[in-house]
Amino acid sequence: MRALLDERQPASINLMDFGGDAEDEMLEAEATFETQQQLEKLTQRVLNHLDWCKNSTDRQDAEKRWEDCQNFWLNKQWDGIKSFGVRGRDSATKRLHPNPVDNYFKAHVEGLVGDITDKPVDIQVKARESSDEEIAQRLSAAIKYVWYLNKGDRKLEFSVRRGVLYGPLCAKVYWDNSWKGGAGNPFVGNVRFFSVPSTNIFLDPRIKATEEKVIQQGAFLIYGVRRSLEYIQRNYPDKGHEVSADSYADYVTMLSGDAEDTSVYSEDTEALVVEYWYKGEPKAPEYPADREVEPQEGWVHKAVISGGVLLEHRTYVYPWYPFVMEWVYPSDESIYGYGDGYDILIPQLVINKLNELSIEGAAIQSQGNWLSETGNIQNKGQFQKYAQMGGSVLDVADVNRTARLLGGNVPSTLFAHYRQELQAMEAVSGRYDVAQGRAPRNIQAASAIALLLQQSGGRVRQRARAISSFVEQIAQMMCDLIGMYYTVERLIRVEGKDGKPDWQRMSNQDFMKQNVYTDPTTMQPVVEDYIPEMDIEVIAGTETPTSKAYYSQLATDLFKMQVIDAEALLDTLQFPRWREILTRMRQPQQPTSGAAPAGSGGIPPELASLLGGGAAPAQPSIQGEAMPPDLAGLAGAVGQQPQAQAPPPTQEELMMLLKILQNATGGTV
Repeated sequence: MRALLDERQPASINLMDFGGDAEDEMLEAEATFETQQQLEKLTQRVLNHLDWCKNSTDRQDAEKRWEDCQNFWLNKQWDGIKSFGVRGRDSATKRLHPNPVDNYFKAHVEGLVGDITDKPVDIQVKARESSDEEIAQRLSAAIKYVWYLNKGDRKLEFSVRRGVLYGPLCAKVYWDNSWKGGAGNPFVGNVRFFSVPSTNIFLDPRIKATEEKVIQQGAFLIYGVRRSLEYIQRNYPDKGHEVSADSYADYVTMLSGDAEDTSVYSEDTEALVVEYWYKGEPKAPEYPADREVEPQEGWVHKAVISGGVLLEHRTYVYPWYPFVMEWVYPSDESIYGYGDGYDILIPQLVINKLNELSIEGAAIQSQGNWLSETGNIQNKGQFQKYAQMGGSVLDVADVNRTARLLGGNVPSTLFAHYRQELQAMEAVSGRYDVAQGRAPRNIQAASAIALLLQQSGGRVRQRARAISSFVEQIAQMMCDLIGMYYTVERLIRVEGKDGKPDWQRMSNQDFMKQNVYTDPTTMQPVVEDYIPEMDIEVIAGTETPTSKAYYSQLATDLFKMQVIDAEALLDTLQFPRWREILTRMRQPQQPTSGAAPAGSGGIPPELASLLGGGAAPAQPSIQGEAMPPDLAGLAGAVGQQPQAQAPPPTQEELMMLLKILQNATGGTV
């Protein structure tokens, strides 16, 4: 054995015998071999982590919930509920039953999406120090413009729908060099983001608690998306030609074509392109090695693999994964959370079954059945075809040996249970009659309706806060990328005076501040440029239309009592171009036929009288009812002497007010 081992040992080589060139070639070959081994280990690591995520219990349970919710949203509600262990019907059973679907599931989901995204999001960048206020305003304008370029409000609808259905809201935020400006606005690249389906993202299975920026705490993150082989070969020319269609694409969805099918070109088949993001020390050198980057501690690294072939390995010059994630209902049990759709699966299935029972019961009652002895029917095929049709004559041997049996009536308790399940869906989703624009059952008092509306809106506001946190994370990454990559001056469209668009030149130098300190090692002054920390505030979601009407009426009454000013009133009413109107009303105007009344601030006399320009009423009230003590005290705090209450405006006065506002806005109202 020792002799065999000795024979397998390579002979010693004296590099001096071959000269310096041979030595360099030998060292280069060894370095290349070592690099290739590191790249192969990295490829295998990515595939192992992908299998680990896919086979984890949390991921498999989450995929069952997502598939069930997707089927119910698409009217495939008789295919069972895998997450609850309810078996579906096969095709033969479906042919024997009506299989009715009253898709309240989709109605509730889309209603929630509409409630949350009815109003565009409002993103504000606020300075932490007073000296940074100008920088905060510029950053806020830049982020709003980037949000518009990305069609953020429309993309947010897709994210919210997926969040309500499945639980997580995911998005990818990154710098895209493919966006370029024109001759008048030359720039290269801009911030881009898009909504990521929950099925395409795989998280570190060791993450459980949904804490702040929880996905950033994971050791790795995987994003997989289907791409055609032609796309892979075009974007990864070095090794893209080595990729073939693989079974890993089934992790996201089925392949659209088969490479062995002669009717499908091979480049049109698909493979799963995997982006593997990880933190820590780089697992292998950069590939392709066409740049020199010295990774710093805390940077993120990215490896792209498809079909078992490593296509790219880069160091991402950013300390966070370029993904954001939020949950409608976070859970310590699952990193993927839960959505509203999961809770209304069973009530919807019960509604479908009750509906089917009523249909089949009515069919039995109206058509009935025939009872006859064996051999009495002359033509069985004809009898089965025409037995339930009126006016048909059927041949039987003896009519006395035939009897007609009618079915029983459908019990009334079935319809009571049907209505009960509808109420259960409303209770689970939080969308009651009043939130859907329908009058509440058995409630007539306006005060009770308003109270019910506020209580039902609490669930919507809860979801809206999750959406606000989601957009806030996106805006924070936008802010970082703008400060990092806006190296070339570019034009940004902002909202100028009177609501008209304005253009400002902007670069990351407009966001910079300087910090001068002494280097303790050299004792020399050092000038450091940095972007100050900012707070980002996002307001997403809206209240129901009925709630808007309630607050509009309340704001009008409070304005008449001089508890709030005209700006607060117009802001609550969200009147078109109200800031422009208010600015013009406050500007001094040249009187044409006499001076304006004192204290009116340039407001026309008709408008001032209609808006309650007089003093506060003697007895504060709202719509003729006594004001609550807290509001009455607030009304008295303005320091006005009580006077007689002005009567409400008539229909003619309201029409006059509308004409005045039309003239003030140039006839656009």
